[in-house]
Amino acid sequence: MRRAGSLSLILLTFWVPFLPSRSYCACARPPADLVSWWQGEGNADDALGTYNGTPENGTAYAAGYVGQAFSFDGVDDYVVIANGIVPSTARFFTLDAWIYPESFPGVDETRMILYGGSTGGEYELLVAGNTFRFGVKLTDGQWYTVTSPAALQTWTHLAAVRRGTEIELWVNGTLKTDAAVPDLDLYDAANGWNNSRIGAYNEYTDQHKSFWHGLVDELDIYSRALEGAEISAIYNAGGSGKCTEDSPAFPWIMFNAVLTGTGEK
Repeated sequence: MRRAGSLSLILLTFWVPFLPSRSYCACARPPADLVSWWQGEGNADDALGTYNGTPENGTAYAAGYVGQAFSFDGVDDYVVIANGIVPSTARFFTLDAWIYPESFPGVDETRMILYGGSTGGEYELLVAGNTFRFGVKLTDGQWYTVTSPAALQTWTHLAAVRRGTEIELWVNGTLKTDAAVPDLDLYDAANGWNNSRIGAYNEYTDQHKSFWHGLVDELDIYSRALEGAEISAIYNAGGSGKCTEDSPAFPWIMFNAVLTGTGEK
């Protein structure tokens, strides 16, 4: 004998991530031990609030690799940082930035991206000729440097690392060159007249030179040597940059599903 089946309605609600049709690149979570972060978003403030900079002589801001960037004219622009960030005793630290050189310096000239001085240890990240150069000055009075070819009028990610008795230069997420250095402190820049600058070198009594021509974006300093995977993650995040409190997450969409059932027995 056939019996009428019952009718059932079941409502299921679930959420799924919506992935846009275009390629989606998530921001990179900032690695631990971030000390300073100059984003260049219309000001020279340190996003961590400790080492705010002061733009000088018309330092401007332009479309950068991540949002806006510092724009330097190569004539007299720079940003002053009142205090040294990397202490002279630091054996481990990392500098990290996106760089866009508008022009290369002349023979035997340099263009400074970041110079560390003031009350901290002395180090530099710059372009010399057509090469990127990272250097540290140690208490033996010597500069120790590593270099890698630079690309003109294109964005390049740089990470400069001191890892104990080694210095490294990473370009676009890849270790390009390294060199051994003595197990010594950084030279204490407070012994001279130097001060920390973004976009210039300060020599003696406020005699600036080596002005950067181009853009500098997402410049930051860590109090340890980042691992290769961490550097690669920052590079691979591309224009999404490092995550902030305002970074968007994946959008999610809610779906309702209604299941119906009828049957006969």
